[in-house]
Amino acid sequence: MKQNIITALDIGSSNIRCIIAKIKTPEHIEVLGISQNPSEGIEKGIVKDIQAVAEAVKKTIKEAENAASTKAINIFTNVTGEHIRTVLSDGRISIPTNSPNEPGEITQEHIDQVIADARNSVKIQKGFERSQILHAIPQCFIIDGQDDIRNPIRMTGFHLMTKVLTIFGEVTPLRNLAKCIELAGYDLDPDNFILNHIAISEAVLSDDERRLGTLLIDIGGGTCDLSLFHRGVLEK
Repeated sequence: MKQNIITALDIGSSNIRCIIAKIKTPEHIEVLGISQNPSEGIEKGIVKDIQAVAEAVKKTIKEAENAASTKAINIFTNVTGEHIRTVLSDGRISIPTNSPNEPGEITQEHIDQVIADARNSVKIQKGFERSQILHAIPQCFIIDGQDDIRNPIRMTGFHLMTKVLTIFGEVTPLRNLAKCIELAGYDLDPDNFILNHIAISEAVLSDDERRLGTLLIDIGGGTCDLSLFHRGVLEK
C-alpha cells in the first residue's frame, strides 16, 4: 500500500540523494530505489538558486521513482545551516490524583503535556517569532524533585517536570527549501523536516554509543555539523 511508502531526500551542497522505501514492520524497511546527482543552487544549507535546486531535486526523485517502480510520497528531507538554533527549556504540570495525599499515575498523555508546556514556554520568547520548531527532545524528567528519570510512564507523583532541548529553524530558509520540492512537482509536509544531526545519528550510532556519550561529526561539502549525544539523547 502507498501509505507504507516513505521517501528520504538528502539535499546537500555537493550532492542530492533520494531513497524510496517500503515500511514492512516498525523495525524493517525494504529499499526500493536509490538515486544520486550533483547538487546545484544550494550552499551551506541555504537555497541560493531556487530553480536550479528544484531541477536537481526533480531529476533525482524521478530516477529513484524509476528504480523503485513507484511514486515518491511521504517525503522527509534534512535541514542544516547557521539558521538552526537550540534552546533548553523547562515544562511543568500537575498529575491528577484521587485524593490530596495520594500521587497519581503518569501516562503518555502527561508526558506529551509536559513536553508541550516546555515547547510553548520557548515559543513566546522574543526572537523566535519567525522560527519553526523542528524537534523537542526531552533530556530528563523530574517527579516531585526526583531528577534524572528517563521514562516516567506508570510511575506515580504529584508534579511532573522535564527539561527539553527545543530545536528551531528560521522560517525563510525552511520555506525556500520546501518551495524547491514543490517546484519539482512534489509535496512536503511542514512537519517532515529532519535535523541533519538526528538523521545521521539514526544511521550510524548504536544505543550504547548514545548512552555512553559520543561526539558525532559530519563533514559535508558546505557544512560541518557537530552534535553531542549522552545518556541516550541529543544534548547539544
